Amino acid sequence: LGAPARVQLVRSFDVNRPGTEAAGLQGGVAGGAVSRGVLRVGEAVEIRPGLLGRDAAGGVTCTPLRTTVTSLCSEAVALREAAPGGLIGVGTGLDPLLCKEDRLKGQLLGAVGSLPPVMRELVLRPALMRRVVVAAGGDGDGAGAAGGRPAKLRGGEALLLSVGAAAVPARVAAVETDGAVRVALERPACAAPGAVDRK
Repeated sequence: LGAPARVQLVRSFDVNRPGTEAAGLQGGVAGGAVSRGVLRVGEAVEIRPGLLGRDAAGGVTCTPLRTTVTSLCSEAVALREAAPGGLIGVGTGLDPLLCKEDRLKGQLLGAVGSLPPVMRELVLRPALMRRVVVAAGGDGDGAGAAGGRPAKLRGGEALLLSVGAAAVPARVAAVETDGAVRVALERPACAAPGAVDRK
């Protein structure tokens, strides 16, 4: 049967026009690319990390969202199923408020129980560039550009990680003796190994 479907979400939105009566409301729509498997109309899916919140102690919490695929579209073409290749719109039964203004951007959608775990800390092995070029002058014409070796990562340093389609602020928690770097994410992320880039 192959691997369960997985969709990397890059958009989400509310398709209802202002003033729509309750009986005519449609669920929120998520847009993205199928990265593996085949997604089908009627399939039960979940979205991770899901709904983010705070607990009584001020810590970040996440609650996966579960729904059913109500429709699939590629441009204006309605589909019964979608495989990897191109962007698709996934109609859901979610409250449109959860999807409006790209609130689900960077999350993963897939078959219930098939998605990677939600992580709050990552261990990376960064490969720094051999040389970096920085502009020494402020005239914007490139004059005075200087180059050199990039500095190694240090404890407490702020990073911006690309986790799939999400840009996640993070901070270096520790640098191990073997070159591995432990980073603490400022908000939870759902990603499989190898899905993280450092900016």
